[in-house]
Amino acid sequence: MLRISTVLVRGSGFLSLIFLFLSAEHAAKSISYAVTKRPKELLLELGQIEKDLGLQIDRDIAYTLEHGGLVEGANSAYKGVLFHLERVLHIIPQADEIEEHHAEPTKAPKLENTGKAKSEEAIEKEEEEDLSDPSVFPEESTYGPEVLHPHNYKWLLNPVNKCKREKPLFVVLIRSQEANYQLREAIRKTWCSREEKSSTFSCVFLVGRDHTLPKEKIKLEYSHYHDILMEDFEDGKDIEKVLMGLRWVEKYCKQPKYLLKTNDDVWVNIDRFNDYFESNTIDEHFFGGKCVMEFPDRNRKSKKYISEEEYPANHYPASCRDSGYLMTTDLAGKIFEKSLEVVPPVKFEDIYFGFVLHALGLFTRSTSGFDFGKFLLQRSCEYKTNAFTITIAGQNLQSKTNNLQQLHERILKC
Repeated sequence: MLRISTVLVRGSGFLSLIFLFLSAEHAAKSISYAVTKRPKELLLELGQIEKDLGLQIDRDIAYTLEHGGLVEGANSAYKGVLFHLERVLHIIPQADEIEEHHAEPTKAPKLENTGKAKSEEAIEKEEEEDLSDPSVFPEESTYGPEVLHPHNYKWLLNPVNKCKREKPLFVVLIRSQEANYQLREAIRKTWCSREEKSSTFSCVFLVGRDHTLPKEKIKLEYSHYHDILMEDFEDGKDIEKVLMGLRWVEKYCKQPKYLLKTNDDVWVNIDRFNDYFESNTIDEHFFGGKCVMEFPDRNRKSKKYISEEEYPANHYPASCRDSGYLMTTDLAGKIFEKSLEVVPPVKFEDIYFGFVLHALGLFTRSTSGFDFGKFLLQRSCEYKTNAFTITIAGQNLQSKTNNLQQLHERILKC
């Protein structure tokens, strides 16, 4: 039985797929195929690929090319074809854990003794240009049974050097679900596009593991964008997602001054944040957003229902709505460390961090513009002027994605 393995060779402006066929006894045959054509041309040659490889390739590429998700425009369609070929041919390693196979960071070349030594600035620049994320993710310290709320999870995806490469003024942590690829892609092409904005910010998605989905897709998405954090906890654990992000900022992204946490169904006004940072002096230990004193919801039909047995008190500590809250990065490590002592009395992320802030003796600061009213496309220009964040309405993933894209297009015309 033939076993298929693959090597991805990155060249200048193209990708080459080299298929190596190995039998149990010896190399049966070797076929190389350079994928340098546009998607339509490549699709026409799938029949030849089948013939060369002696395999039957499932022909559901149409969904990849026609139904968004991985594709939008020629470049994304190109990536979509590559993704589909990899998925169909099963050439991505089938491991129990998501693994990375990037090349090790390129080391700066040794200086020859020519009498013209490079300056330290030139060497540092070369190192920065070659700075890539490691192929093996770091091991984090674990906590013993004496810790009330330990965060003992292993990294599955971690762009360790992202902030070193991008040097942002502030970092945006976006809580997402593994299945929400379409929303993440829409965010990358709209408000979080670094091509349209100044390079003052970086976006990172916070994702848990959904074991109903094939691990290959999220891994391939990470390999394209290097903007996803994932640890080995279940995807529904929203509190753990944010704690993962805070620990990552404290350890791998301490350079930015500010940290914004939001969700993948939220539009973020990057320009308004930039103006706010330039025109305001923000003190240390700042934590703000649309902050309120909430009361336990005893309505059994409510999403935020909690029984008196679970939480008998009449109110929660002040907290900021989870659609968007801003903090200075000096708080990231403090909140993470204090969370180890605070067992979540509720499952709601925003309310939980109100308890942690209370334990730290810190106060929230309500700021106008966060969670800016009801979503209406007709108010797009008002959002551009006044909103920091606005939650996107929609009955399902596709409608939210469409509304986000339409909102972005309208705001560009304001």
